[in-house]
Amino acid sequence: MSLYSSIPYKAFGQQGEFTRDALTIGELPHEMRQQACVDATAHISQLIGIEPIRRIFFGRPAYVAFGLCLADAKRHQHASILMKRGADVPLHLLSNHNRKETNMKKHNPAPWSAHPCDNNVYAMFDGNGQHFMNVRGVDESSAVEANVSLVTAAPGLLQCAGESLAMLEGLLNRYPDTHNDEMEALIGKLCAAICGAMNVEIAAKESAWLPA
Repeated sequence: MSLYSSIPYKAFGQQGEFTRDALTIGELPHEMRQQACVDATAHISQLIGIEPIRRIFFGRPAYVAFGLCLADAKRHQHASILMKRGADVPLHLLSNHNRKETNMKKHNPAPWSAHPCDNNVYAMFDGNGQHFMNVRGVDESSAVEANVSLVTAAPGLLQCAGESLAMLEGLLNRYPDTHNDEMEALIGKLCAAICGAMNVEIAAKESAWLPA
């Protein structure tokens, strides 16, 4: 089964909100879109017989990734695919890109709090008041408290990163002319940080198509 099969997506119709399978890259969860763009680049490269110069961008037409101009893309026999933005590439094209899936673990509910105990140990409690782990410092330096504070803030930082990513992608979709390499690099870093925090493996990190 493809990694991109049966991914739930909340859509809106005449009867209001309903859930169906995601049909395009843009309907995937944020943490999957970067890898899907990489897989789409590889698939379309095989389809059209042209090597990519970079990966397909989420908010730009696919033909840009292959060094084509607009006129050449329109004349191409696969123009219907090349003219699509990365967000609009259909997932059925990626059905052959099966990858080893990593079980995504859900963190304890926020907000987290830390309570000092003996021997430089901090007890961590989640939003339900459940004690779910201890953090132990190797010494009594000020860095221990700073590290505990960072761990405590992690759920909020993760949520902010996801909301920032959604906002950036929304802006690129609405104003595609604002797209630039710096913004694409920031999106890549946000995706990598979110996936790392959610224990989701991204093979895209090793791809030359991704910004450093």
